[in-house]
Amino acid sequence: MRAKNTIIAMLGIWLGLAFSQAHAFVIVPFTGETPNYYVCNGKNASLVFYDKSYLNNTTLLQLTLNNSKYSFQLKDIQSQAVPMGILKTVTYSVMPDVNVKKASFIIPSISLGSNGFGPFMNDASYLSQLILTTVATPYTIQPFTGVRESSSFVNLSCKASLVLIPVYD
Repeated sequence: MRAKNTIIAMLGIWLGLAFSQAHAFVIVPFTGETPNYYVCNGKNASLVFYDKSYLNNTTLLQLTLNNSKYSFQLKDIQSQAVPMGILKTVTYSVMPDVNVKKASFIIPSISLGSNGFGPFMNDASYLSQLILTTVATPYTIQPFTGVRESSSFVNLSCKASLVLIPVYD
């Protein structure tokens, strides 16, 4: 009877450890690396974004809209955390006393690497939208009436990857 209780107790401890370790592994999987290079394409629009804040004087965003190309450095890019990820916004056109044109896109949270259950991921594809907003800034004596911020949306097909830059002394 005593041996049976000992075996049952050992089996219970072994099962408890096995399930607790498996459960802990599922809750805290290997998160891998965060991508820093994004390429997105859509109808009459594309963007390439390299997310590295230590590159102050380097072009980090290249935006193409209807064959017009725009380049932005870190100081030109606004970032804001939103529930869907990080919202990036740039101003690509200013017509004084007429309008300001802005482009915005969201970078979702993505982890590259492996969690031990599947293949190693070195890039991730996702769908997004480019939001093109025109803010009316007319100079008139009378108060402005009408829609001040009109937006259009461009569906984007994106790929995120991790790109490393060699650092030289």
